[in-house]
Amino acid sequence: MLVKVGSPFDQTIKTLSTYMEKGDCIVDGGNEWYENTERQEKEMSRLGLLYLGMGVSGGEEGARHGPSLMSRESFESYKYIEDILPKVAAQVLDSGPCVTYIGKDGSGNFVKMVHNGIEYGDMQLIAEAYDVLKSVAKLSNEELHSVFS
Repeated sequence: MLVKVGSPFDQTIKTLSTYMEKGDCIVDGGNEWYENTERQEKEMSRLGLLYLGMGVSGGEEGARHGPSLMSRESFESYKYIEDILPKVAAQVLDSGPCVTYIGKDGSGNFVKMVHNGIEYGDMQLIAEAYDVLKSVAKLSNEELHSVFS
């Protein structure tokens, strides 16, 4: 499921879990704060349910061609859907599907958070380089296109 974190997420899990049987698995793809993932996993475990937090990355390209999937929490939960994940994930020619089990204690969401920090840092660097080249070096749009190509 991909549900906004906070109250909507908690309500969805509460409602969904009443219709599930012991051993069923909830997959949380909402990139939740890792401490909340840990809390949810413990709550679902008390109900006899499996819970797998899943960091999901890829945006619109991921929606079209498969996302990168970073699993965390119970290894038993990961094993429950392990055969499905490589079919859903982005495929890389030299290394295969972009999916792995990261570990327990919210580590998949932590890795996703670090991933976002690097990604946003890269975007900021590109924006600042563009600004310097446009404002200081006075490059034309055609020259900027050439530089960034």
